[in-house]
Amino acid sequence: MIRLYKYLIYRVYSWRLQQNDDNPAWSVIFLLSVVHFFQLLTIFFLVTKYIYPNNFRFSTNRLFNLLFTIIFTCLNYFLFYNKKRWEKYIEEYDFESEKEKNKRTTIIIVYIFFPIVSFFLFLHFL
Repeated sequence: MIRLYKYLIYRVYSWRLQQNDDNPAWSVIFLLSVVHFFQLLTIFFLVTKYIYPNNFRFSTNRLFNLLFTIIFTCLNYFLFYNKKRWEKYIEEYDFESEKEKNKRTTIIIVYIFFPIVSFFLFLHFL
């Protein structure tokens, strides 16, 4: 799992550097936050739906949702951001073969989209 995160950080960070992004670190943090957010929501819905079915409800309080999102993103920033370590990831993965790159890219795409798709599928079947 750690290798997956390292590679995800490498791919997004190096891609955003190539795009001359002013702050590529925030692109990585934002992507990680979105993926983790959907993972958390899916787990939350599963637990509340099947373990506590009588108490199942979704908060529509915008202020709460906004504060939670900001805090969650900041937490991801402090947990994951380390520029020196990220530069080492670029050195580590910069010379990978095309076959390795394609394989790892497929894994990254699945890792990013599976939580989001599964969340919306789960919502559909509520």
